[in-house]
Amino acid sequence: MTPVRPALLPPGARGPRLGEAPTISVVVASYRDRHSLDACLDALIPQCRLGEAEVVVARAAAPGQLQELTRAYPTVRFVAAPCDATIPELRAAGMAEAEGDIVALVEDHRIVPPGWLTVLAHASARAPR
Repeated sequence: MTPVRPALLPPGARGPRLGEAPTISVVVASYRDRHSLDACLDALIPQCRLGEAEVVVARAAAPGQLQELTRAYPTVRFVAAPCDATIPELRAAGMAEAEGDIVALVEDHRIVPPGWLTVLAHASARAPR
């Protein structure tokens, strides 16, 4: 699994408070083994604050596998995709289900560092509209 490079908040900056930043959907394109997806979600889910971020996983898998994943990760929305779906197809399926103002794309073999989502939210809140 490949870690994502950490990004740092500017000195003295804090993460956004509820209502200050756009909502974020993190779309995970998942086509690898379950272990890779578990590691990705275990790093990502603790960073999602209720009402500010959601995780949508577009998984190339048999339908029965999604039921097991939904039980293991009840806060994550899973989207079924054909077993032979490509990464662009998985991303498109996840983005079609995403409800956030901003969509971040991750693949299941990426491990986001602590604070990754806060940095993304902070940068998005400061971006010109």
